[in-house]
Amino acid sequence: MEKFNINRFGQVFMRLLMVRKKTYTTFFLATTILFTLATVLSCNPFRLESFTAGEMSSMLVSGTAFCIGLMIAVQGICASFIVSDLKTKQDKIQELMLPATNLEKFVARLLGSTLFVLLIMFIAFALSDVLQQLLNMLIHKGSRASMLVSLFSDLDMFSNLPQDAKSAVWVYLLGAVSSFSVFALGGMLFRKVAWLKTSIAVFLIIVIGLSLFVGFAYVVYTQTPYVVALPRHWPFWANVLGSLAVSVPCLWLSYRLYCRLQAVNNRWINI
Repeated sequence: MEKFNINRFGQVFMRLLMVRKKTYTTFFLATTILFTLATVLSCNPFRLESFTAGEMSSMLVSGTAFCIGLMIAVQGICASFIVSDLKTKQDKIQELMLPATNLEKFVARLLGSTLFVLLIMFIAFALSDVLQQLLNMLIHKGSRASMLVSLFSDLDMFSNLPQDAKSAVWVYLLGAVSSFSVFALGGMLFRKVAWLKTSIAVFLIIVIGLSLFVGFAYVVYTQTPYVVALPRHWPFWANVLGSLAVSVPCLWLSYRLYCRLQAVNNRWINI
């Protein structure tokens, strides 16, 4: 059982989905309702008159932006829930007794807390798009517009974007991977309210890092004949290396902490 077995991994992953079924269902319903309300309210439901398709699309921009912003926010912190369901001693014992390797169980939990959550939010977004069209047709005398159609039309324009814009999309994806790894580590370290504690820790690290850099730049500027200059545009390879420098250590530490998971928490401080 030392090798990664895809069949065993699939069984572990399906078990995890069954264990978290209630949580996933509640999250899906809440997200669908929230997305639907946001998009319906953005179309001025108190004006009981018809609009053109262009006007409806323009009004849906704010609701769509809210939905996408919420998805980005959840994407940033969802990995912190990697072991959120292991609350009791019995839950941990059942996890430790699973007939699978630690790597298989860890990867299943990482995917269940990141990509599967994003999939749920996308399905909720698609369903809310259908619901908002039905509600807006009732409110605005048959007027409707689709958020998904607008987004897919924007994606069709992606191939015609300049190279800088395409690079920005890849930089965002690399940032998402780094965010997953950082919050996965936070979820393994803090356990309780991990997303908030990890967010505070990341904020403090960034503030301290920027303060040290500003202090270093001030010393160089005042005490030496040199100046500190930062490039306006980082090359793509530098972004890749930066993402790897953050992601690989965080994921490795998260995995090592998962391997040391115990039924009884006997650490000197329970954070």
